[in-house]
Amino acid sequence: MTDSPSGDDAEPLKSFNMTEFPSGERDWCRLIDHVTAVGDLAERHYLELKSDIDPISKDGAAKIAKFILGAANRDPQRASRYLGGHAVMILGVGHHKAAGLPRFESKDLVGSVQLYVGNPGPRWDFHRIHVDRDRDIVIIFVEPPRQGDPIWPCAREGFGLFNGRIYVRADGETREANHGEVRALVDRACQPPMQETKIDVRLSGYVHRLRLDNSVLEDYVSRTRHRLQKAAPPANKPTVTRKPWDEFLLNQLEPDERTREQYLEEIDGWEEQVRSDWWRYVSNIVAAIASDDASLLQVSSMGWLEEVEVKVQLPATIRPINVQEDPWEFDDLPLSPRMWGPQPMTPLALASTTQTLRGFEMPESFNTVVRYNSLDIRASADYASLTILINQLRPEEPFESRQRLLLWDMSEGDGTYEVSWSLTAKDHHARFTGSFEMPVADVIDISDAVRDFLV
Repeated sequence: MTDSPSGDDAEPLKSFNMTEFPSGERDWCRLIDHVTAVGDLAERHYLELKSDIDPISKDGAAKIAKFILGAANRDPQRASRYLGGHAVMILGVGHHKAAGLPRFESKDLVGSVQLYVGNPGPRWDFHRIHVDRDRDIVIIFVEPPRQGDPIWPCAREGFGLFNGRIYVRADGETREANHGEVRALVDRACQPPMQETKIDVRLSGYVHRLRLDNSVLEDYVSRTRHRLQKAAPPANKPTVTRKPWDEFLLNQLEPDERTREQYLEEIDGWEEQVRSDWWRYVSNIVAAIASDDASLLQVSSMGWLEEVEVKVQLPATIRPINVQEDPWEFDDLPLSPRMWGPQPMTPLALASTTQTLRGFEMPESFNTVVRYNSLDIRASADYASLTILINQLRPEEPFESRQRLLLWDMSEGDGTYEVSWSLTAKDHHARFTGSFEMPVADVIDISDAVRDFLV
């Protein structure tokens, strides 16, 4: 997509979740893949790219310091919308290129940059992504600005820098602050520092590690197809000719008017639906079997928070399932087509009622809207997350979700998983972030249990 390089309301790049700060090397690699595909259009007030730079030279260190100073002087509320409030400078990447930079000593980078940002100065750090044995992509990240933060002026003359000048990060550039921006920075510095709020987010229980033999699905589909196909009419069977009504009444049977081709197409369509619904069906079985070991989302705060939004980012291999109040009430797999052949006649009264029910549609007003305390579960092939809105968090009164979740994983990993979270609240311009560990249970083979359900 094309990302607009200006304006507070410009949306983040949609092919990567720009609201969250990357939580691990896999996320960093996905971000790098994204920005190399987009190039300079990716640059915003929270993101800058440098393909060719020597970070420990005077000129290179000055460019990095200028970005750090500008990012630290951003408005806290605007900054909080992207990357968890952080600003990121990626070194060694360009459009369709991620060659990295020659490796260097950490102390050389820190020492060179610190000359320009001052000590104490803005809060920043860096991370490396290895390209090969001699080169790294270097990620400079600046901590989110906060109310009560001082103005961060430049501490030394350098390439494009002047001692005592104030720099701000705008969309696609870092420049000297104008009159209005200096006034805003003065206002930010005069505000009382935001009270440190200790927040704890976690999921109770553990991750279920499961194994399911692929033959379970294949045997079920093959067995059902064989049974249905055996009943198919011969290829040269003529089209059914209706008989007189009195003969129907005598036999109490209606002939099957489907042709062989129509019947076989129904079987193919059924198989396609079964394969599409397979993991939903397995998930429901797992949730029913292990419902007593379901997890709850728990949130606590040492301070008073209102209009709280909590997002939990799960590792890609974990699948979250919403456990219903009655976990045994769930939709079965699609019904197989009616086996070909004559069938008993349907009474007219029942047929009329059936047609009436089929024509009834649930009004849209019955669709529920996500409100406070309701978990929103999102999952795809490489992404799973939980989001919940909480009206109020009172000090030392932990919140616990009413919805129960079952977390399961079919990968080969063991031990524990690190789960990251973020939290925003009304009148708090910063994004709170953290992580917790979830233990993983021993592997359980559910193949026989699923076979029993299919039977």
